[in-house]
Amino acid sequence: MIPAEGSPQVLALKGTAEVQAALERVGVSKVGLKLMDKRALFRVVRVSGVGIREVNILKQELTSRGGDVAVSEDLFAWMKENGGCLLMATVAQFERLLPRLKGPDLGLHDLAESIEAALRNYELSTPVCHPRLPLTQAPLLMGILNVTPDSFSDGGVHADLDSTVLFGLEMVARGATLVDVGESRRDPGPIRCTNWRS
Repeated sequence: MIPAEGSPQVLALKGTAEVQAALERVGVSKVGLKLMDKRALFRVVRVSGVGIREVNILKQELTSRGGDVAVSEDLFAWMKENGGCLLMATVAQFERLLPRLKGPDLGLHDLAESIEAALRNYELSTPVCHPRLPLTQAPLLMGILNVTPDSFSDGGVHADLDSTVLFGLEMVARGATLVDVGESRRDPGPIRCTNWRS
């Protein structure tokens, strides 16, 4: 059945600009625009590696502000020490939540700042990445370095640590800003090149 009375239409509004445009289309005043724009934006934020204490605080504080929290069943059943959850709320509800989480009595200041950064960065037109990567300049070159014997591209030429490091440095010397070190999911082999830097 196609709804007729009132011609209801569900709007999928992704950002502040779209919300403000929708509010303006129905004739909301300028004062109303400032009050309503963050109430019309719903966000789902995934949080990982938190314990039951943190989850209970998040659930209590967010639900009291009108939002909700979905939690891993294993975490609530004490089958795991840490787990994940989904925080579901409007931007306005998050803005009321975050100052409370930053309070000295809860001990969740760092988590609150991470959630705040995730929400702030969501609408940015420029991707957020490590500050050493200048995304406003020319395109960046990334080198692909496979370190396993079953590599499809080089047949395992760089399967030992010395060869891996030397070839990575050579890529940087040739202009690579990033070096992606690839390992086989079937057999990672003896090399673990994590957090490698030139």
